[in-house]
Amino acid sequence: MADPFKVVLVNPYELGRQPFALAEPAAWLKREGFAVRCLDLSLEKLEPEPLAAANVVALYVGMHTATRIAIEALPRIRQLAPEAHLCVYGLYAPMNEALLRAQGVGTVLGGEV
Repeated sequence: MADPFKVVLVNPYELGRQPFALAEPAAWLKREGFAVRCLDLSLEKLEPEPLAAANVVALYVGMHTATRIAIEALPRIRQLAPEAHLCVYGLYAPMNEALLRAQGVGTVLGGEV
């Protein structure tokens, strides 16, 4: 059996709330057989272990502060997961698309538009 596709979902900032925008897609992906790891940057640092083998790293940007933190984290994420496809999703993703793509983000999603 092949190794499952590895996805890391990153929450840069959420005002102390549980990051539902990670929990929901994590549940969907796990149900379909993906290996999912969630990182909450308000509680933990970017470490090599969860990112090194990631196929996709997706960051949720639901507010301006989260977007700022995500942009600051992207160089480190690219360093730790050089082969991973980068995705940014949430309310602030489409309005910052040019900036995010300049940081190496391949997919920008904003279902709220």
